[in-house]
Amino acid sequence: RVRSGDLTVTSKVKDAIHTNEAFVMDNGILSLNSADDGIQVDAGYAIINDGTLNIEANGKGITADNEDEDPDVTPYLVINGGNITVIGQDEGLESKGDLTINDGQIVCKTSDDCINATNNIYINGGHIYAYAIGNDAIYTNGLLTVTGGIVLAAGARQPEASFDCDARTFK
Repeated sequence: RVRSGDLTVTSKVKDAIHTNEAFVMDNGILSLNSADDGIQVDAGYAIINDGTLNIEANGKGITADNEDEDPDVTPYLVINGGNITVIGQDEGLESKGDLTINDGQIVCKTSDDCINATNNIYINGGHIYAYAIGNDAIYTNGLLTVTGGIVLAAGARQPEASFDCDARTFK
């Protein structure tokens, strides 16, 4: 859990931050530069409440996963605020469950999907700039719901898209 401070983490081999169950950021400044993922949660959740988070990753920016496919684990990623910048070669913000953005300033530039969820994506507020040069800007296998905020999404050329919810409901 990051509560305050100014932290810089560089990993030339693997993830900058790798946890088993959870990552929570309440405030502070966190600068990550990694050979693989910026923040990897193996079986659980990631929550960003506030602060400044800068990620440059050759892998994914932030991932909430369920690597062991444990039926008792429901991974999720929630962003309640903060200033988040992700520059990467893979997905930017990814959840193997739901992904919810309630507020915050998010800039995501990736080769793959910028914002990705296995289940549903909920965007309730914030200012989001998602630019994917090789895939979808915002992609989900479930529902895509936008109730507020300002979203600028640019995906790669067809068959990729700015918003992709696999022919499910986009509300």
